[in-house]
Amino acid sequence: MLDKLIHKNLKVPYSLYLNIMRKGRNPKATIILLHGLASTSELWKALYPNLPKDTTVIAVDLLGHGKSPKPSWLGAQTLTHQARALKRALQSSGHLKHPIFIVGHSMGSLIAAEFARLYPKKVDYIVLVSPPIYLPDDKTIWPRREKLLKKNYEFLINNKDIATKVAKIATTKFINGATQVLTDEDFEPLVESLKLSILEQDTFEVLKHLNTPTKIIYGAFDPLVIGKNITKLKKYNDNISIT
Repeated sequence: MLDKLIHKNLKVPYSLYLNIMRKGRNPKATIILLHGLASTSELWKALYPNLPKDTTVIAVDLLGHGKSPKPSWLGAQTLTHQARALKRALQSSGHLKHPIFIVGHSMGSLIAAEFARLYPKKVDYIVLVSPPIYLPDDKTIWPRREKLLKKNYEFLINNKDIATKVAKIATTKFINGATQVLTDEDFEPLVESLKLSILEQDTFEVLKHLNTPTKIIYGAFDPLVIGKNITKLKKYNDNISIT
């Protein structure tokens, strides 16, 4: 009740758990790493040693994930709430220092784009890795595949046992240590994240008009990415480059 009053009614942003992987001396840049759905900041353990040594590297547990708050009230997991919580965490810890590069994977990439929309003066560059950028059904470029993906997401939302099994398989078989095993406490916030941040997103429109330099990286066979949506974005915005 108090949590809802403070963060929903009074609109006070949550703060997030920051995993300080490296704190550079006189760093030339700050690199912020945002994981995807049902993951944690541990996703980036294998990557950060390869990042420039003269940088501060911070991996974040997003809202509803890892060691960050897991609000259960409806509407808590929107991209806007995620971005506002990220700003509060970085600002209160003194890490909102330029130049700032935000790297987001999957859902984290959508949050990176929303952060750049809300706070264009707080970020210098964003990198979106495998961004699941989807359009409203009436504007879909590749309707069959995009609608199938959305139906699969809706199925997971409505089938807790299967969603939990999928997460456990991913943890043990594919990306050990990077995926969060779902508990009863975890499940509802993650369902809200899937619904509000991915299914009900407006990231395509956000990126069309974003002035922040943006690099999009994805694989041709990435099952969750609609490549045609991404290539279409490039036609609207010269600030976007694609790899």
